[in-house]
Formats: sequence, C-alpha cells, structure tokens
Amino acid sequence: HPTGWVLIDNDGLMLVSTFGMVRALDTLEDSVGGAVAAEMSPDGTKVAVVGREGLKVLPVDGEGEVIYTSFTAEPSQVTWSSDSRFVVVPLLVGVIFVDTVESDRTYEDLASHHIRAVAVIPLTGS
Repeated sequence: HPTGWVLIDNDGLMLVSTFGMVRALDTLEDSVGGAVAAEMSPDGTKVAVVGREGLKVLPVDGEGEVIYTSFTAEPSQVTWSSDSRFVVVPLLVGVIFVDTVESDRTYEDLASHHIRAVAVIPLTGS
C-alpha cells in the first residue's frame, strides 16, 4: 500500500511497515472461513478480508466498527472503490457491494452473469 504497510498472513493477519513496525489485526479468520484474499482501502484506514464463508472489513488502527457479511460462494478477489467507501467482491455468479459507511447495506448485482474479476476506476471528483 502507498502508506508503506504490507498485509501478510503469518498465523493470523498482520500489517508490516517498510520501517519495521508490526501491527496484528484481530480478524478471527475462522469467521470468514480462512483468508483467501485481502486488500487495504485506498485511504489506508481499513482492510477487507474475504474467505470461503464471508467478508470482514477491519479498521487498521483497531478503532471503529468491524463489518461482517456472510456468503456461500468462494471469492478469490476483493477490491475497493476509489473513495474507500465500497468493498467489491466478485463471486462466480454476481458481484457483492458492501457499503462501509452505511454498514448495514449490502448489494448484489449481475446475478445472472459469470464473473472472472472486477476492477474499479475513479469517477470525476472521486
């Protein structure tokens, strides 16, 4: 990440900085079925972790809300909107969008399409 943090899984997820600092993330990976993929938000404040059973969004500093969304498909990718508000998870069929500002809002779209990967581009003013 441009902030200098690298996310690693070494018997639990942790952030390691290019300056040698280490910060453990309390992920409880079992609640998502083991970490399959993870991505830091563009603003560096949150980490999204997906597993075989769901998604967790964790605050990097340990302060704030942890967001959990369960699903039954096994994703292999997670990405963020350019404003760090939405987490986008492609499933084999469809895409899930999780709003991290209004944490109770989850959207599913493209449910009749097979998805290989997703990407996000910033819009004007984002």
